[in-house]
Amino acid sequence: MSQDEERGLEVEALQCIYADDFALISSTPHHFTIRITTPQTRHLPGAAFTLDVTFTPNYPNELPVFLTKAENNLTSDDIAQMKPIIVEEANKNLGNQMVYAVAQRLKEWIDDKRAKYVPPAKPVVVETKHIGTAVTPQTFTKWWNSFLVRHPEKTLQAICASRVASHQARRSSRRATTTSAASPSSGSGGFTGRQLFERDKSLVGSDTLPDSGASGVDWSLFADEDDDLDDDDGNQS
Repeated sequence: MSQDEERGLEVEALQCIYADDFALISSTPHHFTIRITTPQTRHLPGAAFTLDVTFTPNYPNELPVFLTKAENNLTSDDIAQMKPIIVEEANKNLGNQMVYAVAQRLKEWIDDKRAKYVPPAKPVVVETKHIGTAVTPQTFTKWWNSFLVRHPEKTLQAICASRVASHQARRSSRRATTTSAASPSSGSGGFTGRQLFERDKSLVGSDTLPDSGASGVDWSLFADEDDDLDDDDGNQS
């Protein structure tokens, strides 16, 4: 059997093995492509590349022309790493049919590489609540000075003056109310207890109650106190 016939048989065998993944480009010289796929892994999607082969006149006693082309989910670095693998496996089979051995070696290599792939760890994002500026004497003084610039009416002097004025106004109001309540009613002829004693010195040592109608004093208001005193005296006896 001639070398050309042997090459033809190898091409037919490859076509049967790879079926739709095999594409014959020419028969003289034999030129074809084989599409090689790798399955999806835990971390990577499925991928594929094409092995392009052209037999030389002295094949299989010399290496054919091998080219590789990535189709999807493979990088140029992956393709570059395939070249020495192709040369190594082809030289092992020099003198024999070698295309299938090279194709299988490439598939095993890419499958193994992708199976060992571990994605880089994602950075851990720690969510923290908003932390305000720490309060120190320096930061408080800075804030206070800027606050007084915006609100001059809030200075300590202004606040103190406002509170003093408010306190004095309340005191004046209470004094006016007390004086008004203590003064005899106009037209009623009534007097306070102090005014009664000032008018009649004899009341100092007297146990006699003045006439309520004459003095303008409502002595009925003191009835409860007299009853309480009588009760206390009874209890002591």
